[in-house]
Amino acid sequence: MLLNRITKLCFISIFCFLVFVPEAVANQEVRVRVGDHDNYSRIVFEWNKSPPYSVSKEAGALTVLFKESAQADLSSVNAVMVENIGTVSQKKDKGLAVTLQISPDAKFRHFKIGQRIIVDVYDSAGTPNRSKALSQAKNTLKATEKPPKTLKDVQKEVKSGKQIVVDTVEAMPIVEVASVPIEPEDPHVITLTTTKKVGMAVFIRAKHLWIVVDDPSITVPPQLSGPDKDKFANFDRMDIPGGVAYRMPLSDGFNVYAEGGGLLWRVVISPNTRSRNPVKSQASFDGMSDFAGGSLFWPMALPRKKLEIKDSLVGDTLHIVTVEDAGQYAGEARKYIDMEVIDSVVGLVLKSWVDDLAIGIVPEGVNVTRAGGLSLSSKRDTAPVLLTQQIDEEDTYNEYGEAPPEKEALSRIFSFKGWEMGGPNALEENRRVLMVGMSDKDGYGKVEGLLTLAKLNVANNRGVEALGLLRIAENELAGIEQSPEFISLRAAAATLAGQYDVAIPNLFDKELQKYGEIGIWKATALAGLEDWKQAYNTMPDNLDLVAEYPVQIRYPIALKLAETSLRAGDLDKAEGLLALIDESDKHVPAAVVAAFSYLSAEASRQHGDADTATKTWTKLTKSRDDYFRAKAGLSLTRLQLEDKKITPAEAVDRLEALRYAWRGDELETLINYRLGQVYIENGDYLKGLSVLRNAISLSPDTVMSKEVTSYMTDTFRSLFTSGKLEEISTLDAVSIYDEFKELTPAGSEGDLFVQNLAENLVSVDLLGRAGSLLEHQIIHRLEGDDAIKVGLRLAAIRLLDSKPDGALRALDLTDQAINLAATEYSKSYSEERAESQLLRSRALSKLNRTGEAVEMLDLLAKRRGGDLNIARLKADMAWVAGRWDDAAEAFQTLIAGENISLTRPVTDAQRDLIMNRAIALNLAGNRVALTNLRERYGDTMKQTQKSRMFELVTRPRQMGLLGSRDSVQSLISEVDLFGEFLESYRKMDGS
Repeated sequence: MLLNRITKLCFISIFCFLVFVPEAVANQEVRVRVGDHDNYSRIVFEWNKSPPYSVSKEAGALTVLFKESAQADLSSVNAVMVENIGTVSQKKDKGLAVTLQISPDAKFRHFKIGQRIIVDVYDSAGTPNRSKALSQAKNTLKATEKPPKTLKDVQKEVKSGKQIVVDTVEAMPIVEVASVPIEPEDPHVITLTTTKKVGMAVFIRAKHLWIVVDDPSITVPPQLSGPDKDKFANFDRMDIPGGVAYRMPLSDGFNVYAEGGGLLWRVVISPNTRSRNPVKSQASFDGMSDFAGGSLFWPMALPRKKLEIKDSLVGDTLHIVTVEDAGQYAGEARKYIDMEVIDSVVGLVLKSWVDDLAIGIVPEGVNVTRAGGLSLSSKRDTAPVLLTQQIDEEDTYNEYGEAPPEKEALSRIFSFKGWEMGGPNALEENRRVLMVGMSDKDGYGKVEGLLTLAKLNVANNRGVEALGLLRIAENELAGIEQSPEFISLRAAAATLAGQYDVAIPNLFDKELQKYGEIGIWKATALAGLEDWKQAYNTMPDNLDLVAEYPVQIRYPIALKLAETSLRAGDLDKAEGLLALIDESDKHVPAAVVAAFSYLSAEASRQHGDADTATKTWTKLTKSRDDYFRAKAGLSLTRLQLEDKKITPAEAVDRLEALRYAWRGDELETLINYRLGQVYIENGDYLKGLSVLRNAISLSPDTVMSKEVTSYMTDTFRSLFTSGKLEEISTLDAVSIYDEFKELTPAGSEGDLFVQNLAENLVSVDLLGRAGSLLEHQIIHRLEGDDAIKVGLRLAAIRLLDSKPDGALRALDLTDQAINLAATEYSKSYSEERAESQLLRSRALSKLNRTGEAVEMLDLLAKRRGGDLNIARLKADMAWVAGRWDDAAEAFQTLIAGENISLTRPVTDAQRDLIMNRAIALNLAGNRVALTNLRERYGDTMKQTQKSRMFELVTRPRQMGLLGSRDSVQSLISEVDLFGEFLESYRKMDGS
């Protein structure tokens, strides 16, 4: 019994589930809302999970059919009046069907964002909708039983609270009221005027306005003017390397934009809005797999400097790129996995989330990447941060940050289906028939036959043959080459023939621009030139025509466009194009199958399916197609290296083999590019940079070569400025600099390169090589304070290297720089002059010109008083030259500077000073001073290891004793008191 009851209960539960669950699904509620925009009305359907749908139009009804049952909430929709959408109704028809009443001639578009499906209906001259009907009624009201009321009568009734009853409506003149322009509120203007061109960046962050100037010599802050300027806080100045930053609090409610550039900048703070036209970034995917390894490029005119700012308010560091023109700015904020773009008014401002973000400035703009590339998956990665905030508002934008373009059918110029005449199988017979038919024709008839034959060849992917026929036709009939049809044929034939330099000017001929289909061929030709960014930007959104092409031209075009889309990270478009290829057809050429397999694997990789990509690429590396065997090997190596499936050494071996697997186009460049990167990432900078230089020579003046050049420059810069020199040997560092010195940046950054390298050379006693580098800097690059500082260091290095002649040459250059700087900056440079004279005295003494040296030191001592370095140098020179009186005098100065206590033990250095003065006095024959020295320091010296020597030197001279002059001379050892001063020049802090 119990078992039967349980069975019945289970049956009832299952029955209820089957009955009520579908009803619950059917009753799923879809939120619907409408709104008006500038030239269209929008209706938005919000699903929990959006189903497949279709849109169809018949007469004045637009139907959106959702292939899932649901209930649309239309209560608020029909209560709101919009311009282009009338009554909205729904019914269940194999799902949910929503019908919109629209004008019969209205155009529309539809698209999906997340779980929202959006339909836009554009303005039309004959739109008979609710809001327009109501607007007409309001302007044509007239009572039938009473005379028309004047405006004053109506106003009186409204004021009195009386109701106005309208029985019928008749036409009434519409009174137009002249609009009065609303004066905008007066703005406040920040002005910066300079006497030389400067670059700037302006941005707002944490309720503060930042103005960054790339000239650190700017002393006058920006000036604020306006009706309420006193209500604004003053600017805070922050000195930064390479520039200066000004920061000012700025409350909400203001719009900021900039004008001018160069010598005169104006930053306007206004409550009024102004349209913005920022420089949009361009994403690319280059590298090992041709697509991974993203980078962003802002095509900014006149970019100047890269600066860094530590934002104390937020507690992070910002990377700034300044520009010379206020119209060059990145605009709205954007977030990426590796970095964040800060909303900018002028220039480009980035916050990095990684340590190796590389920002490269080239004449064409600013390129941002990192080792291995940025993590960009699709074009939506460049969408504004505000997208997530705006998506729930009425003014909905699409995933690209703007209203999506209408996807209308392209206007055609080619009729390939009619031209192919049976396809490749009938090609030869058709050609024979046409040639026979032309044999008895001349003039126009012959030209017509030639053009028909050219069309036949184009439609069957015989571009070279078609070009030859078109040249004959052009010779037969002068002027025909100006026909749009002829130009389009020549463009298509050249594209199919791979003669892209011929195709491009024809495709961009102004007579062809009205044909949307030409965009397909432009993108194909640009992809053939490996200009992938422009190819993607040129590619039409609607590629339906490609599906209608004969397979013999559909396949190569679809493959080119699919590769272009994958490089841009547009997976949807790429997979749609790949779907046009039936790789299982046994008649498909092997090259097409190989290309399809390669691109399909790349699509899998971008989807995150590394296993499928690896399997396909591994198979391709064993195929007979040389091109895709090499290409797959490149992609496979990068993927496995990133996944740590192979070691860097194994990657190098593979890539070195691939260098000779394919020659002559971008693929060879890519292989060398990646090989150079692997060498560099593993510390072999010399080999890596050499391979990269070879890569540039393979594809000069291309987008790829510019990218490789930027990477080389950034690598070279990083090596010599970020402490990486310590990771390699000094000899390697010198070799790298000598081999790639053309990568040295101009200005102070390049000077720092050389000085860092020189410091490394000095540290390993390669003084001559270091001196040569610094001497070149002084003669050819440095001036002012930098020339003075480096010149003094060079002189000291030459002295350490026992090259006094070289030291004198360096000091001549230094003195010249001091004199010029003193005149220009009105400074005395007394310390620098003193150092120069000290070093010059040392050099003169090393050249046995001791008299000149001592005379120079005496003059210097009179000006500088008790400078102990003067005394040390004088002691050294006099000691070596045997000028014992001068030596004794110098030692006395040094002893006095020690403040020796007679009640405490002396240091070894103090002991040696006393001992050396005693020897000098003895040899000078100054017995009085020697006796005084003995009396003063005799007891102190008895406590040292040189007590007996001091006793022998200072006691009264007696014949035959050790204290005689000859005996004392035997005690003389080398003295180098000035050496410590010279050694201080070995390592400079760069300040």
